[in-house]
Amino acid sequence: MGAALAAQTGLRSLSLLNVGASLHACAAVAELVRHAGELRSLAFHNNMSGCGGAAEIAGLVARAPKLASFRMASSRVGPEGGAALAAALGAGGAALEDLDLSDNPLTPACGPALAALLPRHPGLTRLNLNDTGLEDEGVACLAGALASGAAPGLLDLGLAQNEISPEGAAKLGAALAGRPRLARLVLRDNELESAGAVAIAAGLAAAGAAAGPAWALREVDLCACQIGRRGAVALAEAVAGAPALALLALDDNQISEEGVRAVEEALRGAGKAAALGPLDDNA
Repeated sequence: MGAALAAQTGLRSLSLLNVGASLHACAAVAELVRHAGELRSLAFHNNMSGCGGAAEIAGLVARAPKLASFRMASSRVGPEGGAALAAALGAGGAALEDLDLSDNPLTPACGPALAALLPRHPGLTRLNLNDTGLEDEGVACLAGALASGAAPGLLDLGLAQNEISPEGAAKLGAALAGRPRLARLVLRDNELESAGAVAIAAGLAAAGAAAGPAWALREVDLCACQIGRRGAVALAEAVAGAPALALLALDDNQISEEGVRAVEEALRGAGKAAALGPLDDNA
């Protein structure tokens, strides 16, 4: 395999998934892939790379100006490794469309590096940062970049399992107001409460008002976010007018029976009753 990689001059895609790639394996890959100028897709998943391995792969990424899809998920990458990857992606080309760093302990310390990366890639359409431990501080960095117009074509944003509170949700909601093209928003397993859900709803409603019939929103997932009646109803009323809405997921929250009826009515009144996801685990 090593000789084959070293000999490749037009390599366009490389995937190393579930192979337990360690620091040394990542270093070997970075050394062997000498010709990365045509690389479009690079994927790692469920490896043991850690920050050291991420730093090695960052060296490879920096030599791949045409890289459109990069995935290094579930690979034990901490803030130092995440920052190294973000810097490499920011310093290389501007072709990135899909970035997945989910299920890594990036922590809030990686927020500034990720935020600095976004303006470098105007064509970014998917950003998966689920379960990265960003918390309010890291999310605020991303929200600031998005509010400033970075990644204008973003369609899919994943920030599940990041311990986002109402404070972080307020900043994110303000950023969402300028995102009429966003089609999918995943915020499940956070600590939004109704106050945070209302802030997200306000941002989505503003995006919809600006977009009109062109509003792209299709899926909103806020399951397990400690949301009560007020937040759930605000979300339903905010997204009910989205022409393409296919799913509003609110299960495993704390919505009263009265609140559930109000959510159902808001969606039914807009002809979107089928978009409401199951509420089997709603407390």
